Amino acid sequence: MNEFDKDLGELWQSQPVSAIDIKKVKQRWRTFQLRHRLYLALDCFCLVPLIYLLFWSPIKTNSPQWYFLIAIGFAAVTYTGYLTWLRRLSLFSGKSTRDHLDLLRRQLANNVRIAQVSKHSAWVTQLALTAFFATLYLSGGLPASKLSSVSLAIGGAGIANLLFYLWAARRQRRFAREYAQLVTQLEASEPAQ
Repeated sequence: MNEFDKDLGELWQSQPVSAIDIKKVKQRWRTFQLRHRLYLALDCFCLVPLIYLLFWSPIKTNSPQWYFLIAIGFAAVTYTGYLTWLRRLSLFSGKSTRDHLDLLRRQLANNVRIAQVSKHSAWVTQLALTAFFATLYLSGGLPASKLSSVSLAIGGAGIANLLFYLWAARRQRRFAREYAQLVTQLEASEPAQ
């Protein structure tokens, strides 16, 4: 081993290591569990209007709108199922501190994925909403007198989706940063082998 490698090794060994606060980890995990359970309930609750539209709406079953609602329903159920799968870790908790740390690390990685999927769902939703009303207008199901109010509604939804996209992008960056910090802390706290 040459002198440079030795000096570099000593410098690396002398770096301060931030200790992991176990109370904060446990509290953070409990917060994750509560939030993800609430998000799961909200995701399932958001399917109720779609179920109403599919089974009790006055839309004719052979119309383009009906097929569009079926496609949106399939996409919404798939999306909710995927988000539930990504949140599965926070629905159960481990017993030891190492379990909490590992679950927190894995759930943070899943939170990055959730935020990324949510971010992209904003523009997909806007595109689907625009396509739905364009299909409705072209098939004659939307009278020309309602076109201005529908355009305003689509524009308002566009602004809301843009804000949602920005919010989800910010959350994605935050969770990625938190994940990287936790991984760095876990690597620094593990004994060298």
